[in-house]
Amino acid sequence: MSVLAPFALAFVAGIVSFTSPCCLPLMPGYVSYVSGVAGGGSTLTLISQALRTTADTARRQMSFASSTFGATARYLPARSGIRSR
Repeated sequence: MSVLAPFALAFVAGIVSFTSPCCLPLMPGYVSYVSGVAGGGSTLTLISQALRTTADTARRQMSFASSTFGATARYLPARSGIRSR
């Protein structure tokens, strides 16, 4: 067995994986996004939209986490028989 055989096998497996029906249709959008052709506005606008989306996501996650932990802290002692004052 040649030393290059595992690398050739990995390359062929990558090509097969790339041409799968799940991956190949996504490539044109990905390539245009990475190359910068797909932006509808300026770079500054795209960055501000991305930051706004990230901030909104973080705010929603923190809200969900605090609500969940608060509800757990409130109702778990009552279910376990521990009385609050």
